[in-house]
Amino acid sequence: MSLYNHIERKEDLLDLMFDEVAQQMVVDEPLPEDWREAITAIAQKEREILLRHPWMVDLAARRPQVGPNALKHGEQSLAAACRLDVSMKVAAHIVTAVDRYMTGYFVRERLLRDKQDGQGEGSVIESYMREMLASARFPYLARASEESVDSQESFEEGLGWLLDGIERQYGR
Repeated sequence: MSLYNHIERKEDLLDLMFDEVAQQMVVDEPLPEDWREAITAIAQKEREILLRHPWMVDLAARRPQVGPNALKHGEQSLAAACRLDVSMKVAAHIVTAVDRYMTGYFVRERLLRDKQDGQGEGSVIESYMREMLASARFPYLARASEESVDSQESFEEGLGWLLDGIERQYGR
């Protein structure tokens, strides 16, 4: 409780915790010169840190994070996108698209990891899924569930597809 002698509200403590971890998301300078390499480095670093600190996504969803380290991470992301020689509006849209891909991928990855660790949904849902997949009504889902997917490889492939689209639209 002596912590509250220094920090008045729980939200302030959470903001400080978030910003402390956000410092770990900042990629060492200088960023790669190529926009695509720079964005990839930032996204990989962010994923690495989120896997270590999954509570960050939940906290970020509650309210905007504007500490100095979170701002530095945002600045780096925009600097990387601007290397594509686009307007600031387009750069912000690119950063948003990559961030949404990151967040969505991470949430799904976290659910799968929790399930593997026995922390996910209960056995009722798992048994229902097994029954449905065995019913032959969902042959593509059944085949997909049988194949092992490397999470890092899948992340990089999806990010590559997103960046390919951006490059087709705005690339040099």
